[in-house]
Amino acid sequence: MVGIGSLVDLLLFYTLERALYNRMVCSLGKNSQQVKKAIALWLMLEEIGYHDLIPTINSSDNATIESLSYKALQCLACIQPDSVQPFQFR
Repeated sequence: MVGIGSLVDLLLFYTLERALYNRMVCSLGKNSQQVKKAIALWLMLEEIGYHDLIPTINSSDNATIESLSYKALQCLACIQPDSVQPFQFR
């Protein structure tokens, strides 16, 4: 069972991510499930080397966040089984 100290540590560790989630859902009116997917993709990108991606996105204006969220969801849609690629480069 998780102790109270480790729960507090966990909540403190993801403070910025929660703030970005709340901003996108409450202020921008985005779908909570889609926001979770976009943030999960951004967290994975941070893990593989795109450091400070979440802080950079959070410091952006609302229009940029909406655009980045839309692009993240497009990327996730492209890797789904049986997805159709939007276009191909020649």
